[in-house]
Amino acid sequence: MTVRIRIPEWSKKTTLKVNGEMVQDVKSGSYATIQRQRKSGDAITLSLDLRSRLLRTGKQPENMAILRGPIVLSRDSRMSDLVPDAWIKLGLNKEGYVDISLTAREQGAYWMQFALTGRAEMCREESDAPRQIIFCDYSSAGNTYDEHSRFRSWYPQMLDPTNMIK
Repeated sequence: MTVRIRIPEWSKKTTLKVNGEMVQDVKSGSYATIQRQRKSGDAITLSLDLRSRLLRTGKQPENMAILRGPIVLSRDSRMSDLVPDAWIKLGLNKEGYVDISLTAREQGAYWMQFALTGRAEMCREESDAPRQIIFCDYSSAGNTYDEHSRFRSWYPQMLDPTNMIK
């Protein structure tokens, strides 16, 4: 029997096991093929890479979105005193990913809630000290359907004029 499992392109550290044994040559952005005689009780285990990463537009000023695996993260006005439109600066770890942690959530308000440390730019000339910034999954953001229901998933980055000089 042949089983083909799609490995998402964004999952750079994927493990695939059959009955506890690693499947070799698993590559992101392709299909892993398991070809073997099937037996009752066989178990296939897939572990995907859910490290948070930035997706950039590449335009000036550059915009970014934060993704955790396939989940787009959003800032919701109900979550903190930081307005969703505030510019933010995030640090990347040495592997190029955003360090983010799952946090306790309000019952029924959000499916998922995350925290990370960053700087909030309230205006372009000043910056706040590093602070915890709370995000939720995009599907939970702004779902109160009232005037207080503001959220944002794309975040503008500070314009660096030195990069514009040719």
